[in-house]
Amino acid sequence: MAKNTDKDSSAYQKKQASFLLDLHQFHRDRGTPFNRLPRIAGQVLDLYLLYSKVTGLGGWKKVTEEQRWEDIQHHFHITQCCANSAHALKQIYIRYLDLYEKMNHFGQDGRHPEAEDESTPVRKRSHATTATVPLTYNH
Repeated sequence: MAKNTDKDSSAYQKKQASFLLDLHQFHRDRGTPFNRLPRIAGQVLDLYLLYSKVTGLGGWKKVTEEQRWEDIQHHFHITQCCANSAHALKQIYIRYLDLYEKMNHFGQDGRHPEAEDESTPVRKRSHATTATVPLTYNH
């Protein structure tokens, strides 16, 4: 499990800001820029925390295989009104962080999605629908 972070500390805020700058640049370079951060139940989602928690548990593939998305959602204090918050986190991760994880955490070449091994059909289907992933959930 990733270390519990104090989101109010200046060190965390600096890491978060640096991460977001890098993530924005990554998406601009790929031609998939975004202007707004995603929201769940009216709250802006901390993409740095999401990325840290998922990679701390072994990455998208492992978290999905072990069905740990509900464990991750507890770190975001999402209200009970958002019944699909674990699914929403997974979809947001796919949209914003999946290829970033592949290239920066695992060192894979994320430029050629068709080169993925055949053992990950779920991931292939997930990327096909990233354009339809809403940026806001239950708000």
